[in-house]
Amino acid sequence: RIFIPGPYPPPPPQNSFKKRKVLLFCGRLNFVQKRPDIFLKIWARLEKDFPEWDAEILGDGRDTNALKAIAKSLRLSRVHFRGFVAPKSFYEQAPILCMTSSTEGFPMVLCEASSQGCVPVAFDSFAPASEIIDSGKNGILIEPFDLDAYAGTLRRLMNSPEELRALSVAAVENSKRFSVEKIGEEWTNLFTKLIRK
Repeated sequence: RIFIPGPYPPPPPQNSFKKRKVLLFCGRLNFVQKRPDIFLKIWARLEKDFPEWDAEILGDGRDTNALKAIAKSLRLSRVHFRGFVAPKSFYEQAPILCMTSSTEGFPMVLCEASSQGCVPVAFDSFAPASEIIDSGKNGILIEPFDLDAYAGTLRRLMNSPEELRALSVAAVENSKRFSVEKIGEEWTNLFTKLIRK
């Protein structure tokens, strides 16, 4: 089986890592696949202990109203629903991207966020997760679906700016594997092999 991912935006200059204290969720608001409800339950474990941090949710979908109802029932005061917006500026500002999906194909969001120094944290619940993230080096993979482990990982990162910075720099470097030049080279090599057969 031959698999070549799509290309993603180039990384920013190395001096652009000025981040706000934000946990970011970006995706379709669908409980079956994307599980934004899990993201809220994880944030509920953290919000009171991190008064300087906020949670931001980008996206829209059929479960938007239900998700807002969950946020209200959990008495979350610092979760912000941004709707369907261009995510790049949010990737640039957020230090951590939270993916809580039950399944994915090849999720663009992990590569796009990484390219902007936004460290991806995801459940290891779909095969491409470990193809994109080298856990502990340029992001973190969590055992599905251990909410306590996920919250504990975020707690550690939120309390460890040096570790977060190192992961951020490594995430940018890792994202270069998915640049237009690298992916274009893979396609060129593939077609060359096919022509020679």
